[in-house]
Formats: sequence, structure tokens, C-alpha cells
Amino acid sequence: MKKLFAILGVFFISVPFFNVEGKYVLPASMDEKGTLEKYFYAKGYAIEQTEGDMFKQLEIAIKYGVRWVPVHNFEVYIDPPLVRYHTGGGSVACAGIGDMDIGMKFGFTKGIGGQAFVRIPTGAYDLPKWDNFAPPFSNKARTKGGGVKLLFSQELFKGLNIHLNLGYLYGIGDIESKDNPIPWDRRIPFGVGITLPHGIFIEGETDINAYSDAIEITKNPKRIVTGINYEWLQGIKFLAAVEYGTWGTGDPVIHRWNYGWGENVKQWDITLGVSSPITFPTKSAVIAGAIEGTITDRVTGEPIEAKIMFPKAKLSTITCKDGKYTIILPTGKYAIAINVIGYETYTTEIEVLSGKTTKKDFRLTH
Repeated sequence: MKKLFAILGVFFISVPFFNVEGKYVLPASMDEKGTLEKYFYAKGYAIEQTEGDMFKQLEIAIKYGVRWVPVHNFEVYIDPPLVRYHTGGGSVACAGIGDMDIGMKFGFTKGIGGQAFVRIPTGAYDLPKWDNFAPPFSNKARTKGGGVKLLFSQELFKGLNIHLNLGYLYGIGDIESKDNPIPWDRRIPFGVGITLPHGIFIEGETDINAYSDAIEITKNPKRIVTGINYEWLQGIKFLAAVEYGTWGTGDPVIHRWNYGWGENVKQWDITLGVSSPITFPTKSAVIAGAIEGTITDRVTGEPIEAKIMFPKAKLSTITCKDGKYTIILPTGKYAIAINVIGYETYTTEIEVLSGKTTKKDFRLTH
């Protein structure tokens, strides 16, 4: 197991970072209206059967998507089919893509929110297929699945927050193969998470409903995760997490239905990713212009040091020794007043044009 975990660690150090969601327990808080973000993350698994037909297995999954907050307290997201690869000493060796999720997140009031999603089968099976057992990565045999979650968040101390999630899943479970007991038609996941300063988090999730009379609720699969989700550049968040799970080969975030669940399977995961905003190039609106010129004596032509006032803007500027001046103002019409001892007061109007420099010279009379 340690060897497999080390291999995954080396692999993911080399993975380019793009963007990430990748957490089980969601906060009830919402991002600001207008947020548009893409995410990409890679997740590696080291899976080990500890009893019976023992085996070790590696899995890599790549997840990506887009989320958008079009209005206050409402978010929509789309997760296209993920990409996965299995290899190892067990019976599974395959590669392919999975299903697609479309969902939303909403805020009811401070500290209370919800999430809902639907899973759309893509019919994309393993690529290529081996002669040995190779499970499909799409729930083609099923109709659409989905689920809902209630989200609760509360700040306990400054910088320390607790989050509780309670959900209901339908059509997101086992596909009735082998002896897998996880139900397809009803799962009730419950998650608890704690967030600390600097984006540090600890969280866990398990199903709290009984799968069958033969399995006690306390033995349901469990996930425990610790990591950091930190904004290290403006708008760009980095995620790094380590996870331990019982029963193995399942991931509620990546694929909630699956083959391969077993009580004697243990699983370590590494998740790495980065989130970044989506921006579109726009031409900035120019809403200012400039005025420049020279102030001289009308008779001698000598430059004059003077103060030029713009009462409307409550601004003024002073000429240099050579009588030249420059000032930038918002677009519009302005009254100008020039007062110099020994000269007549000069007043006039001038218009400042957007993105242009207007030249205006003044000659003062004694």
C-alpha cells in the first residue's frame, strides 16, 4: 500500500493544475453574483483488498466542469463526463469515460442552503475492453439518477466553521452486480466538515440508511478527508487533499454508482486541482479626456505662471515656468477661470471629449 501511495504522489506532482471542486461536504455560503468559474482536478486512488482474494489496484480520474452564479444565492454547474483509468493486480483493468452531472446550489437564508443534481447516462463504456472483467463507466442500463442535499453552516469561533450536509440519492448506487449491497434506489448520505483559517479543512461522509438486514449501519462505507483549499492568487484557488475510505473503489463526488464495493477493501486517495475565474476580453469604456496648452502675455508673448481653476470639477492645475499645463478630466463641458495678479481675470468654457486631448492656449491682458 505504501508503494502504491508513493507512486500516486509522484504522478500528481507532475499534473498541471487548472481548477477544482472536489469536496464532499459543501458550505451553505454562496459566492458573489456574477461568479463564473471553470474547474479541473485529478484524483488518484490506491486500492487494496485486505482479506480473501487480495489485490492491489491503481485508479486515476480526471474531473472538470463549469459553475456560474447568475443571481444572488443561486448557482448552476455542469460536470461533463469524467475520464478514468484502472490498472492493477486485480480483475479490473480498463479505461473510459463516465456520466455527466448537471446541478444547482441555492441559499435559503444565512447558514442554510441546498443542492440538487441530475445524472445523465452517456452510455460511454470502457475504452478499450479487455478479455477479463472490465466494468462500464456509464450507468447505461439505468435511467437518469440524481439527488438533493440540505446544507447547514455555522461559525463556532473566528475562522472556525462547521458544516453539516444531509442528502437523498436516487438511482445513484450499485448496478446490482456480484454481491454489492449498496442500494440503487435509496441512499441517505450525511457529512460533517470543519474549515479553519487559510483554507484548511477536515471532513467525513457516510450513508446513514441500512443497506440490508445483513449489514449494520455502523459498517457502511466511510470517507475521511483532510486538505487545504486556499486562494493563493486573486480568484485562483488551489486544492490538495488526502483521503481514506473503507470499502474502496467508490467516490461520491466522482461517481456515486460503481462496481467493486467490498467490506474488506481499503482505499487511499490524493486530490490535486486549481480553480480559476472565466473572463472574457472586453473593450474598456473611455470616460475621460485631457486639456493641454500654454498661457502667455498677449503683448510680449512671454510665458506666465498661472493657476487654472475648473469650478465644476473642484479641480485646478498650475502651469510650469514655460507657461504649459496639462490636466485630465471626466468628459463634459467645464467653465475655466484664470486669475493672475496684474492681469485681467479670464473666463471661458471648454468641452472635454472622451479619449481625446483638447488643445487650448490662453493669452492674458494687463
